[in-house]
Amino acid sequence: MSSLLDPISTLKYVGPEKAEIFNSKGILTFADLWNYFPYKYRDTSHIVSICELYDEYQRLPLFEKPIEKYTVIAKVTKSKKVYTRSRKVIVEAEFMDENHEDSVLHATWFFQPFVLQKLTEGNDVILYGKVIQKGKGLAMINPEVEVKQTNKDLVHLGKVTAVYRSISSISPAFFRRYLNELIKVSTPPYEYLSKEMLHRFQLVSLEKAYKSSHAPDSLEEANAAYTRLALQELLELRQGFDKDISTKSQKVFFITNPQFLKIEKFKQELIKRLPFTLTKSQVNALDELLPRLLLSKTKESLLLYGDVGSGKTIILSLLAVLFISLGKTVVILVPTAVLAEQHYETFIKLTGVWGFPKEDIILRTSRKKATLETGKIIIGTHALLSLKAQSFDNTGLIVVDEQHKFGVTQREKITKLLENNETVPHMLALSATPIPRSLAESFLGYSHTIVLKDKPFDKNNIKTKIVLSEQIDKMYKWIAKEVVRQNRQAFLVFPAIDPSDISENSSLLESAEILQSTFFGDISIGILHGRMKEEEKIEIMKKFSKGEIKILLTTTVIEVGINVPTAFVIVIHNADRFGLAQLHQLRGRVGRDGNGAYCFVHTSSDKRSALERLEFFEKNTDGFSLAKYDLQNRGMGNLFGTEQSGNIQLKIAQFSDLALLSLSDQVYSEVKKENIALERYIIPEHEATSKY
Repeated sequence: MSSLLDPISTLKYVGPEKAEIFNSKGILTFADLWNYFPYKYRDTSHIVSICELYDEYQRLPLFEKPIEKYTVIAKVTKSKKVYTRSRKVIVEAEFMDENHEDSVLHATWFFQPFVLQKLTEGNDVILYGKVIQKGKGLAMINPEVEVKQTNKDLVHLGKVTAVYRSISSISPAFFRRYLNELIKVSTPPYEYLSKEMLHRFQLVSLEKAYKSSHAPDSLEEANAAYTRLALQELLELRQGFDKDISTKSQKVFFITNPQFLKIEKFKQELIKRLPFTLTKSQVNALDELLPRLLLSKTKESLLLYGDVGSGKTIILSLLAVLFISLGKTVVILVPTAVLAEQHYETFIKLTGVWGFPKEDIILRTSRKKATLETGKIIIGTHALLSLKAQSFDNTGLIVVDEQHKFGVTQREKITKLLENNETVPHMLALSATPIPRSLAESFLGYSHTIVLKDKPFDKNNIKTKIVLSEQIDKMYKWIAKEVVRQNRQAFLVFPAIDPSDISENSSLLESAEILQSTFFGDISIGILHGRMKEEEKIEIMKKFSKGEIKILLTTTVIEVGINVPTAFVIVIHNADRFGLAQLHQLRGRVGRDGNGAYCFVHTSSDKRSALERLEFFEKNTDGFSLAKYDLQNRGMGNLFGTEQSGNIQLKIAQFSDLALLSLSDQVYSEVKKENIALERYIIPEHEATSKY
């Protein structure tokens, strides 16, 4: 058998040209090819004869559609090329049922002349594709075809097959051929867990998992392979984090118990002055956070998760004021200048409620003006990370708001920035993205996670409604009328800025012109998008907040943190283009005053799956439920993606798979307890800490 370290160029069918393409994508050895996993599976194992196909069509009730695609075994009786006027090739063929010669199936391939090579008269073939009725007979258009050879297994059809993402000229079909050969000549990575552990946790061995991931006999076998390989990836990732934990002792700011009692008393005074009552979750969160941040003698790295509208900002505000009352600097990092401005305005309003100087709140959004004033609340973007480490000497707390927009990379940058400082601040991250507690604590390096479970008011005050294209004019007329009648604001969100960015006519700039001249003629509208300068964005948001702009046409730049209580309508155009988590964030921009609000999700898609997703969104307001639905219905994929997680891009596992995360906790504990050498197969050693 070949070695896992053999170069990919030595594999049969891989010539120098393909080897070069593989190498450019980091697939250098047999081991790398074993780790190029399929992104989905296709089941064409239910094979029918032409006779059975006719019987099935005859049994269909009136007007009922047949299943989408069929796998058919047939014998070639005729095949020919037909040329169009422009000399393009159409291949036509006729097939019969070997046991019922009067059962005939026709097939046509448009502009695929190479198919004719497989359609030699007398060949037994497997066809896969849509079947249509043609007169009294049945036909297939552009079906896939594979010749059935005696004593040889089928490679592409008539079985469960892995589907790979293409790399340049290497198609999924080529991948199957290469992996088929790899399985013959190479042994996959060996199992290091004991048979007892595999049995206890109901896992297949790594050898079987690798083979089954590329050539499963059934979907059940593919699922079992996914579980074992995804677990392996999480174990390797966990090990990488363990190795990366710094043992360097650094001082942190902390106070004595008598001082803490005074701060507790001050906290209660601040809460009493608020014009609203904190929720039970908010009170509990403060009770957990304050002692951890003020009494701990070691650095705390905490995560506060709260769904959209759960009231994270007021907790952040209270903590910041308590820290500066002790003479410490608080740094609040936010992903955009617009959001920084929003936080600044919120804090300025609170100065009147709590009676402290406006000068204690400082806004910093550009590198040129990036400085940290001692004992102040500094609100800024990642521009603050360009400062020298010594600038943070008196900082007691760094808060990363909308953590999912910053991610691991920026947090690591902060850590590295301060690694040589004698004293370091505590870290608090805020996020509205549903991050499982085990993920946050085990993989993202937070020492503790706190969840806000309830909200200041019932989020069912937002009515969500699907709007089809034929209903959109009626919706615009209603919005125009209600904006004037209620003297309130509306967001109109578009998937793209320019018409060239999308295939459909639903871009921001084009729609702005049309809507202003039709439905919103006498209403002040504004435009906000990511390509505008930060100063322009801030100015537009100020006008919108003051009510000078009634309808804001925008992109997803307003997805996080934007707080305009008088906004009562949001329209999300082509909502089927967005993930449910993003739709949920956008919906959270309205109804923030607790009054009635509306979220209209427009779609022009006629796909049933797209409508079902939006129907689920229409009926559900819980972030975790929406994330779980997206996981179950959008297949294997990364919930976070590069933008949301720094550089954590998993090949197999999903951070939203709570059962798998729980299993990884148990298995990793056993591996450490039994002192088992955890082998690294999926995440290369050089990537273990640099990427993760």
